[in-house]
Amino acid sequence: MSSDELAITDEASSYSSRVSAARVQGAIGLIEELYEGQYEGDGPCAATLSAEEYNTFRMLIEKNKKLKGFFEDQLRFEYSRREKHFEIRLPTAIGENAAAAFTNAVVVWPFQLAKDAAEEVLGAVKNIQQCGHTNINFRRARGRPDTKSPDASFGHNGCELGCRTATVVLEVACVHTQDDLYASAKRYICGRKSSVRTVVGLNLHEMYLAELRNEKRGYSADRENETAEATFSVWRATKGPTGKRSVEVVVSNEVFRDKEGSAVPSAAIRLCLADFVSLCKGINNGLEQYRRMNSKDEMDVQEETEPQIDSDSDDDDDGGTSTSTSDVE
Repeated sequence: MSSDELAITDEASSYSSRVSAARVQGAIGLIEELYEGQYEGDGPCAATLSAEEYNTFRMLIEKNKKLKGFFEDQLRFEYSRREKHFEIRLPTAIGENAAAAFTNAVVVWPFQLAKDAAEEVLGAVKNIQQCGHTNINFRRARGRPDTKSPDASFGHNGCELGCRTATVVLEVACVHTQDDLYASAKRYICGRKSSVRTVVGLNLHEMYLAELRNEKRGYSADRENETAEATFSVWRATKGPTGKRSVEVVVSNEVFRDKEGSAVPSAAIRLCLADFVSLCKGINNGLEQYRRMNSKDEMDVQEETEPQIDSDSDDDDDGGTSTSTSDVE
């Protein structure tokens, strides 16, 4: 054990008798490996840390001049106190390109609506703001907050209720699985004082594993490389009689890329304006006007909007203007 490791171990032990110096040192070791470019793991870059251990780990990182800026400015990380799970989110080319395609579809939406939307609707859509990878913190009465780092996220400027965090989140699973995506969506939606209304999950896990096999075997122009299908899911927040949030499954594991790598034409991620503005007020009249302007009769409105809008009927539903992102590869 080096002198630096001894110093860290001694300092970690001094904070609390409930802190495992070995686990704190292991987490710091992960950061050092990433800093030095020596991390070679294929799986999640993760560690098990209790709340006390996580707090000690963060304090030691903040005191380390070499690692502090690297950790805070260049790494995406998550922590769950309940699960005692700390993880560094490592980007992949597959995941980053998928997130970029989704983001681009949302960005062009206001321009698609510009000719036909009511003024109030267009104003609300133009206030949709990209939040990128910005951490979403779930505050606790004591200690550091739980933290999630989305692959992409969007909020809404001018929220009358003062929503300060993203309301729509994208999670892309390459290393992780469909079960991990659902667990992540649940944490986003049900986290303490969360503003997240909708989580979109892209499951690229089988694609990622196929590429690892291609890489191990060696890419060759003489033979066809292996690939796999990809799916998406959509989860929305819903409220019970007591106001407690729970997760509604809107779409589950729908294939948008088949086993041969071709896009599925019928697959489309459908989101509505209410997903982005969440609990914000003041756009109902505009949405109703937009529906009247763009529908021939009441039956057409029902047939066109019901598959695309929030299916819950709580008081927070703001309407049904929708966008779709399809053929994401």
